[in-house]
Amino acid sequence: MRLTYDQSAVTIEYAPILLLHADALHYEVMLEGLDPHWVDNASNRTVSYVGLPPGKYTFRARIAGNRNVAERTLFAFTIVPAWWQTWWFKVMAILITGAFVFFLSRYILLLRFRQRIATLEHEREIGAVRTRIARDIHDDIGSGLTRITMLSREMSAGAGASQEKDRLAGSSASAELIGQLSEIVWTVDPKNDHAENFIAYVRDLLGHQFEELSVALRTDLDVETGMEHREIPPDVKRNVMMILKEMVSNVLKHAGARAVSVKLHVGTSDLSLHVADDGGGFDPSMERRGNGLGNLRKRSEAIGGMLKVERDATGTRYHLHVPLPSPTFMRG
Repeated sequence: MRLTYDQSAVTIEYAPILLLHADALHYEVMLEGLDPHWVDNASNRTVSYVGLPPGKYTFRARIAGNRNVAERTLFAFTIVPAWWQTWWFKVMAILITGAFVFFLSRYILLLRFRQRIATLEHEREIGAVRTRIARDIHDDIGSGLTRITMLSREMSAGAGASQEKDRLAGSSASAELIGQLSEIVWTVDPKNDHAENFIAYVRDLLGHQFEELSVALRTDLDVETGMEHREIPPDVKRNVMMILKEMVSNVLKHAGARAVSVKLHVGTSDLSLHVADDGGGFDPSMERRGNGLGNLRKRSEAIGGMLKVERDATGTRYHLHVPLPSPTFMRG
C-alpha cells in the first residue's frame, strides 16, 4: 500500500484466526523501519502510529512468546515523500545554497576591494596635497626666513654692543624658527612616512639635542625585520617626535643626569619608546606646576598611546606604547 506524505497517521487492527479467548492472549508488535525490536502491546489488537516520516515500513504482530514464524502476520506499506522531502530536492537546495553563499562572498569581497581601491586613491590624493604643501613651505616660507637670517647678519657690520646683542637674539630666533619649520616640513612630507626614515630622523634629532653637552647618550633605535618600509601615520610621527623632545628636555633641565638612554622600537602592531636617566629624579609636584608632563600625557592620549612615568632615587624612566594600524608599505 502506498500512502501520501500527509497520511502519516496509521492505525492497524489485527486478530488471530482462532477467535476463542482472543482477548485473553498477549500480543507483541514491531514496525520495521521504526521499531528496533518487538514491543509489548498487552492484549490490545490495535496499534496506532502518528507522524511517520516518508519511507518503507513492514508491520509485524505475534502472540507474545511465540517464535513460530508461521504464526505471525505482516503488513507492508510505503509513505511517499512530498517533493520537498525528496533527495533530489535536498541536493538541489544544498547546491543552490552553496552557490548563493559563494556569489554573496564574491560580491562582499568585490565591495571591499572597491572600497580599498577608493581608500588608496584618496590616500594618494592626500599624499599629493601633503607633498605640495611641504614643497611650498620649504620653497616660499623657508627661503624667506633664510633671507631674514642672512640680512640680520649683514646688518651687524659696524653695530654697537647693544645692537649686536639684539642681532644675535634675532638671528637665534630666526634659526630656531627655521628648525621648527624643517620639522613641520618633515612631518608633512609623505616620503618620510616609513619607519626607516622615522628612525633616521630621530637619530639625527637626538644628535643635535646632545651636541656639545657633557651628558652621555646611549641609543637603541630599531625597526622590526620586514617593517622597514611600513607607513607610520603623520599624527603618530609628529606626536612621538614632540614627546621624545619633551622627555629629553625634562631630563636635561631637571634631572641633573650624567647619562641618558633612549630606546625606540617600531614593530608590526605598535611603537614603543623608553627614555631613562641616572639623575636624582624630580619632584612629583612639578607635574602640577607645568613642567611638561601634562603635555606629554595629552599628546600620548591623542594618538591612543599609554604613557607611564617612574621616578625614584636612581633616576626617571618614561615608557610610551602607541598602537599602530595594520601595516601598509611604501615603495622604495
